[in-house]
This record gives sequence, C-alpha cells and structure tokens, in this order.
Amino acid sequence: MNDEDKRICERALQKWGRDAQLWMVVEECAELIKAVAKFENRGPSPVINTVAEAAAKAEERDKLVRSLIEEAVDVEWMLKQLEIMEGTELDWSVARQAAKADLKFLLGMEETT
Repeated sequence: MNDEDKRICERALQKWGRDAQLWMVVEECAELIKAVAKFENRGPSPVINTVAEAAAKAEERDKLVRSLIEEAVDVEWMLKQLEIMEGTELDWSVARQAAKADLKFLLGMEETT
C-alpha cells in the first residue's frame, strides 16, 4: 500500500474507530455481493425489438457494471484498513504470496512447493 493510502486509512480508523470499521468491512462486502448478484442474475436478454429497447438494455448493463466497480473499490478500501488493523505487513505479504501460489497451482501455471 502506498504512503498516501496508508495515511487515509489511518485517519479513517482514528475518526471512526476499529469496531465501526470492522462492521464497515462486513457492510461493504455485503454491498459487493449484492452488486455481483444483480449483475449475474439478469439472465438471458429477452428478444429486443427496437433500438430504444436495445439502448435501455445497454444503459441498464452499464449501470450494473458501474455499481459492481464502485462496490469493489469500496471493499478494497476497507481491506486496506483491515490490513492496518490486524497483522503485520509480513503477515499480509506471506498470505498474498500463498494465495497467489495456490491460484497458479490450480491454473496449472506452477507447482506448489
């Protein structure tokens, strides 16, 4: 995490406190789950008969994509705060490397050690 992001997160923790921000992690994750569900649960598009229907469908999809991105970014910020609250930089680095190695293994990109 860069220095500016760290300062912002530390300030948020000072202003609202650890417990409140832990609950915000939960809230923001729930909002991301909801955005993903809305994005995925729209199902196959019905037959579109007019240009206006096509434009409305495209506008709806754009709105869902924007919501998905906004909620994902909110979760990113909360995870940065969680990183400051708990563990050390080394703990987080080790966990990131382990998760990366696991994913690479699952993708057949590299053997785990």
